[in-house]
Amino acid sequence: MKWYIIKRLLQIIPVILGVTLIAFSLIHLAPGDPVRTMLGQHATQQEIDETRAKYGLDQPLFVQYFIWLGDVLHGDLGRSILSHEQVTTEIASRFPNTIELAIAAMIFAILIGVVAGIISATKQYSVADYSVMGIALFGISMPVFWLGIMLMMIFGVFLGWLPIGGRIDLLLPFNRITGFMVVDSIITGNGAALISVLRHLILPAIALGTIPMAVIARTTRSSMLEILRQDFIRTERAKGLSERKVIYKHAVRNAMVPVVTVIGLNFGLLLSGAILTETVFSWPGVGRLVVDSVYARDYPLVIGCILVFALVFVIVNLITDLLYTYIDPRIHYD
Repeated sequence: MKWYIIKRLLQIIPVILGVTLIAFSLIHLAPGDPVRTMLGQHATQQEIDETRAKYGLDQPLFVQYFIWLGDVLHGDLGRSILSHEQVTTEIASRFPNTIELAIAAMIFAILIGVVAGIISATKQYSVADYSVMGIALFGISMPVFWLGIMLMMIFGVFLGWLPIGGRIDLLLPFNRITGFMVVDSIITGNGAALISVLRHLILPAIALGTIPMAVIARTTRSSMLEILRQDFIRTERAKGLSERKVIYKHAVRNAMVPVVTVIGLNFGLLLSGAILTETVFSWPGVGRLVVDSVYARDYPLVIGCILVFALVFVIVNLITDLLYTYIDPRIHYD
């Protein structure tokens, strides 16, 4: 197990290098000039040239990349061209919001998806089965931004049940400790803030978690159907075990390996989906920061955000692989 983890950690290096190199090249080759955006239309050519030299933008592209890579190895992601703040500071202030949203969306996706998949598999070809698969197909084909807008219109505008944007009611007092607003509300015992934070979290989490929920439901169903046809399930039934014990004690656990794979992959993909969701719901996370920095051609901030997304994705996939050994003892990484 130890050597497997070391090997996987070493495999992360070329992945990160490849992702950042591609992103670095694309963002620099995109039209637009961050220096002119920052200085305005009335800047002189001398001011523009001096600013380019200050941020190293007058160097060849490959030189800029290796300078950036060297700074990253020293823990420095650079400074934002527009705000002049450290990129790490900008990302750190937004990252907890994105993680909270991704976790909430994944909890929604797992709870609904796994339960729906089990029901669909145990009641194959019934009304419940066709209903679950129909909803799952609808969920997979639903664009995140469109679903977000519809949720805002229905539950925020027409019914007025939930807020349609932001993170918390602005008039409520709130003390930040960890940066995770749900956690901070619980730590400080601020019940009003906790309720407000959760109410602001519901719609974005549903919008972001709908596609993973549909994928998890379909995967759970297909995996359960395969397990229920296995000989050991027939043996357990022949022993006189109740159908509930056969399903929940034996079938569900053995069916979870492919489901865990899907959950791990989708948690990483939630970060890319968060870009659209955070933009629609004015959510102050890293996804919205990416959009704002792309529009402003803020190269260091864009690359810093992509680096963070890539790291989270590969680490989540590593954790997912390690979970296999706990779910299925037959799997070993020796």
